Amino acid sequence: MLLPDAMHDTARLIIESFLDLKDQLSAARGIQSLLHVHIGLVVFAVAALLLRRMLAYMPLLVVVVIQAANETMDWLIKPGFRLSDSLFDSVNTLVWPSLLTLMIVYHRRRLAALTPPRRPGQSVPPRPLQSVPRKSSDDDVREAIKSMLRGMDC
Repeated sequence: MLLPDAMHDTARLIIESFLDLKDQLSAARGIQSLLHVHIGLVVFAVAALLLRRMLAYMPLLVVVVIQAANETMDWLIKPGFRLSDSLFDSVNTLVWPSLLTLMIVYHRRRLAALTPPRRPGQSVPPRPLQSVPRKSSDDDVREAIKSMLRGMDC
C-alpha cells in the first residue's frame, strides 16, 4: 500500500529533521563517535528499565533495532553514505550494551547456580544460601586499636 504524498512528505520531513539534529549535535563538538556510545547506553538503560521482567538480551535487541533504523535513515537520505562509517558507528553504539548484557547473563546464571532448586509442589520460594558472617570494618578498627594499646603497655 502506498502512502499519500502528504504522508511521504511528513515522514521525510521528520527523518530529515532528526538527521539535521544529529548532525548539529555531532558537529558542535566533533564527537559523533562518542555520541553513538552515549546514545547506545541511554537507549539500553531506558529499555532495561521498561523491560525489567523480560529476558536479559531484550534491551540489547532494542538498541540493535534502533541503531539499524538510524543507519538505514543515513543510507536512504544522506549523500555519500559509506558502509565502513556505518559499521564503525554500529560498533560504537553496541559495544557497551553488549558487554553489559553479557555481564547480566553471567550474573543471572551464577546466581541461579547458587540457589537450591525448587522441589515440585513447593509453594514458598527456597531460602537463600546462608553466607558466613563477616566481621564489620568497625570490628577491625576496634581490634587494631586494642593491639596498639597492648603494644604500648610493654
